[in-house]
Amino acid sequence: MKRLKKALAVITTAAITAVPFCSMFSANAAVEQYHTYRLYADLEPASSLKNLYLVTVYKRGSVFFDERVKGNVPGELGGSGSATDNWITHVDIFTAPSDLVSGGNLFRWEAYTKLNDKPENILRLSGCDAYNSAEQKISSDFIKVHVVKVGDINQDGAVNGDDVTALSEHLLGLRELTGNSLRSADTDNDGVVNYTDYSILINYVSGTLGHF
Repeated sequence: MKRLKKALAVITTAAITAVPFCSMFSANAAVEQYHTYRLYADLEPASSLKNLYLVTVYKRGSVFFDERVKGNVPGELGGSGSATDNWITHVDIFTAPSDLVSGGNLFRWEAYTKLNDKPENILRLSGCDAYNSAEQKISSDFIKVHVVKVGDINQDGAVNGDDVTALSEHLLGLRELTGNSLRSADTDNDGVVNYTDYSILINYVSGTLGHF
């Protein structure tokens, strides 16, 4: 499947190079489109973390939960949740095999929505409790939470041809994407940015893909 995706991405990219750029996005949207947001929970080194309880909230009936992916920090990921009339409260529970000294990404997960607002108004951190192996509560300052709008590479709040240009220039080595811009470019949520992400972004901007 991965080989097929890469092949399709190369074919799509090759075909696009033969089409005038201004005509790439002239077609009307064929599907109903949503905005996709992704939350990243990162851990800084030397945290001594053993157990984490990270609480996030999002709007009920307007935000739809999608794929959650465990990151590169060793441990197990679980969760629980509750709801009110207006909000969903979700608790991500991360359990490491021992007190952690290395950092990395704990997990990332996506939600898509018709709402078009600042990411923090769609999906936001509500609380965070961290404990070591002695069951002592420790500082949660080691936990950094970022919410990005997938595809919004230039971070202007919209996903359009400017973002396609930014990703193209990154892949060609003309500019280097970093931080949340790089994360926004990972449209297929596999942890790397390549021509598959470029192909997916074009499909979204052209209106043939409903959400990432």
